Amino acid sequence: MGPLLEAAFHAEARMFGRLGDNPTSSGPIGDFIEWIGQTPGNAGPNYRADIREIDISGDAGVAILVETDYLGHDFVDYFSVARIDGEWKITNKTYADMGVTQPAA
Repeated sequence: MGPLLEAAFHAEARMFGRLGDNPTSSGPIGDFIEWIGQTPGNAGPNYRADIREIDISGDAGVAILVETDYLGHDFVDYFSVARIDGEWKITNKTYADMGVTQPAA
């Protein structure tokens, strides 16, 4: 997963958000990608990711992704994107923790 994520994000991309009652965190996306590589299996058995919206204007845009059952929580991720040298890259990720994933019925 690391190389795919690295390819999707701009090298200077940042991530911002808060998980549960933890303090809000902010940092380089590379730190998150490295953490994912060191802690595989964070997606729960009912993990799902759905694109809610994409809005592009020229060389800039936003995408909204809804994740279910990642780290036992549900998230809404907001990605800022930019076309840089002809290639689309994620330049920023801000996420909202929507709470603990409810067990499947």
